[in-house]
Amino acid sequence: MDRFPACVLALLVCVAGASAFAPNCHSPHLQSKISGLNHPADPRCLISRLSFSTSSVRILRCRSTDVRNAKEGRGGEDGVSDNTIEEDDGKLPPSVLPICLGVFVQMLGEGIAISSIPLHLKGFGASAVQVGLATSAFSVAQMVCCPLIVKLSSRIGRTTVLRICLAGATAASFVITLSPTINGVIFGRFLAGIFASAVPVAQAGVTDMVSGAKSSLALSRVASANQMGIVVGPAMSAFLAYAFGMCGLAEHLQMRAVFFVSGLFALGVLIIDKLQAPGTPAA
Repeated sequence: MDRFPACVLALLVCVAGASAFAPNCHSPHLQSKISGLNHPADPRCLISRLSFSTSSVRILRCRSTDVRNAKEGRGGEDGVSDNTIEEDDGKLPPSVLPICLGVFVQMLGEGIAISSIPLHLKGFGASAVQVGLATSAFSVAQMVCCPLIVKLSSRIGRTTVLRICLAGATAASFVITLSPTINGVIFGRFLAGIFASAVPVAQAGVTDMVSGAKSSLALSRVASANQMGIVVGPAMSAFLAYAFGMCGLAEHLQMRAVFFVSGLFALGVLIIDKLQAPGTPAA
């Protein structure tokens, strides 16, 4: 005893006394109080676990049924058909092609006019104000008449209005070709703006023909035809003017010939559209 200090001996006595008088932590009664409802033998805990397992099985069964119905193309148990899964072959109906071609030709004429009108009016000795007026006449007429023509297409049909727009573009090109005065050229540009509603009418037409995911594809084709006409137009104008010059055509007639070819393009597409097989929806 002399080897242990008095404080250590007192500490050992306290620990031994606490162990002797402490409750037994491993007794079943105490474990039941501590675990509460989580005790494995508790009936309420068993019922809760059983309900959770039953719900899990029911959810898994519902999910497997939905997957099987989706694969088989059937609706749910409530009789409502499931249209969220559709077969998409990525193909558009053939009737979309003439619409895109009409948009391309009309915007091709506009691209030709943007690059050729200043040169054509220069041959008449037009001033800068007159050149600007001829350029703005198209946009003013389009801004005013486009909503009216699109509204008209809802009454008489998209295809009919598209053909009217092509006919108007043809007439405008021929007016510019044959006009001997500056005012005649300005009137031709204003006439072209009146019938420059092919793009919004074509967009409405393709959305009437297709639905679902294909509608966005059809709209992208119309937008591509629109931009392609604007891009190709100036290049074609320069090429045609150069070709007519190489053929010996007088310089003051070269721009007239370019607008004449533009009108022929629109007229050709109009004839092809009229001669195509019936069955294209008109609205």
